[in-house]
Amino acid sequence: METVNLATASQQDSDGSPRGDGRTAHAGWRHVVPLLVTFAAAAYLIPFVDQGWIPHDEGLLGQSAERVLRGELPHRDFDDTYTGGQSLLHALAFAILGVKLESLRWLLWAGTLAFVPACYSLAARVAAPWLAALVTAACLLWSVPNYFAAMPTWYVLYLTTFGLVFLLRYLDTGRRRWLFAAGICAGVALLMKIVALYAVAAALMFLAFHESQRGADKNAVKPRSFAFPVFLALIGVALCGLVTVLLRRGSGGSLEFTALFHFLIPCLAVCATPVLCELRSGRGAFVERVRHLTWNVMSLCGGVLLPVGVFLIAYAAQGELGRLYTGVIVLPQLRFEYTHIGLPPAITLLLLVIPLLVFGAGLVPPERPRLRMVAQVGITVVVGLLLVFAGARYYEIWYSLRNFLPVAAVAACLLLVRASSARVAPDVKQAIYLMTATAVLFSLVQYPAGHPIYFCYCVPLVLLVMHYTVAAVPRWRYGYAALLVLYTVFGVSHLNRGYWTLPADRVAPNEYRLDLRRSRLRVSENQQRNYQAIMALIDQHAAGSAAILATPDCPEIYFLSERQNPTRVMYDFFDTQSDRTHALIGLLDDANVQLAVINTAPVFSPPIDARLDAAIRKRFPNRRQVGDFIIAWEQDEPLERPTATRRSDVPGQPGG
Repeated sequence: METVNLATASQQDSDGSPRGDGRTAHAGWRHVVPLLVTFAAAAYLIPFVDQGWIPHDEGLLGQSAERVLRGELPHRDFDDTYTGGQSLLHALAFAILGVKLESLRWLLWAGTLAFVPACYSLAARVAAPWLAALVTAACLLWSVPNYFAAMPTWYVLYLTTFGLVFLLRYLDTGRRRWLFAAGICAGVALLMKIVALYAVAAALMFLAFHESQRGADKNAVKPRSFAFPVFLALIGVALCGLVTVLLRRGSGGSLEFTALFHFLIPCLAVCATPVLCELRSGRGAFVERVRHLTWNVMSLCGGVLLPVGVFLIAYAAQGELGRLYTGVIVLPQLRFEYTHIGLPPAITLLLLVIPLLVFGAGLVPPERPRLRMVAQVGITVVVGLLLVFAGARYYEIWYSLRNFLPVAAVAACLLLVRASSARVAPDVKQAIYLMTATAVLFSLVQYPAGHPIYFCYCVPLVLLVMHYTVAAVPRWRYGYAALLVLYTVFGVSHLNRGYWTLPADRVAPNEYRLDLRRSRLRVSENQQRNYQAIMALIDQHAAGSAAILATPDCPEIYFLSERQNPTRVMYDFFDTQSDRTHALIGLLDDANVQLAVINTAPVFSPPIDARLDAAIRKRFPNRRQVGDFIIAWEQDEPLERPTATRRSDVPGQPGG
């Protein structure tokens, strides 16, 4: 029975047979290919830097950074929608590159170029350079170009990927400094967005599985510890319980089938795997193993606490830890009420037949490898041709991958539980588990906002789970390679054609450049006309005012008009004042507001109530409708520009 090892997996043919000169053949490409992939990614991404936008997302990022640049502190002086670290980073980008939205896009471009070689290095551990390059290309095509906005979840994904590189280095060397480095990545990610806790949980589960495998490597004469599997089971039960509470919180107390399938079932598999492996082969004294696990956890958590601790000290020095807690832990829970979007309907699970047929062809008897190859590649080609000629190639391919993570995760966990050390080497098993646990828990970023774009944050990890699992199962490699080509071609031909929504070939093209001081992004024709008209009205009727009132959920108005926001909030549903309307009415006088902008189609928060509308009408009797916005002002002066068309063409949803 063959042994699959990380060091030799890339030197084997797809049927598992070793290549005699594999290392020599790949040595010359080992450093060249990642450079070529990175340069290609840099060139491919440049056209996306100024393409498209979701106005309220860009306004949120820009206004938060601008307020930091003015000396304000997130959560103390304004309600930062995220942890606050990204606002500090974006303020630095503004200071260096200028106060404009493109500065944030170029920062994201640079971050993506760091992510690409990290992704390649993970793929290249278990594959030839050409296959690792293909995996990296698919990871890129299905992710950031679909929504090229400097949202914090992109940085959390990148930092999580760097953490995976460091955790695998720990597997290679056994040195805990790599755990510390992975912890630093997770800690910085937490400063970007609190969802980085999912990556921390995955790393902790990996350390638990690592300890179960370390015990399996001990001499057979060592006694079994029945307490240690109970200990691992308690960890798993606690994690599954937290995930269940999260899922029930976002669905009004019930547990939807789609949430059960996408999140809870794979989480149960991830949590059960260390326990089952320990029961099968774990040995060693309980105290010694818990001590070793504790040291590993402390090394990881020490890295997490380093950047987080520095961040906390800044708030503790000013006595603002309470506000930080409210802004990072309490207020985000309002997302469950205002931003909940359902997961793909259950009917889309039928599209799992595409990858299942391809991988199912790998069941052809091993003595007939050519037939197996022809079956897997042939099924993929036939499926692709059928979809092309049927004219239904977009959603079918998209959902076949989006729904595949739970299946891939359960398959990987079954492989780990059933595989003996003679079949799959311990380091391979641990690498597979690391990828699986990270992908499964990180996929929770899709909850409660199940919009398709949130899957793009997870795609690289989904592909890496498939990549590592197939590396240990030679009979699936031809089918995997064929599917990977299909998904990559789909990424080139159909993804990245629109902006943030699906299907990309049905959204308005972004061909019209904003002519504003703080943005020259390419947007749709209606967006260009509307926002330029709004800025002209603000400049005309609020020239002497540093502040305006723009509500609800339109932070881009403040940023683009270069006017101050007299409130603490970016999205109005985060304002928890008991009488918010009374407070806003008071601001009309206290902040010397000369103009108000009313968003008549907010994405999340409810429209303004009758009292506030009456107060604005009384204070600002003159008004003009521009798209979805009403601009109201005091003095009636002749307008210099025509009215824009009614209603913008972007429904809007935060990209995370």
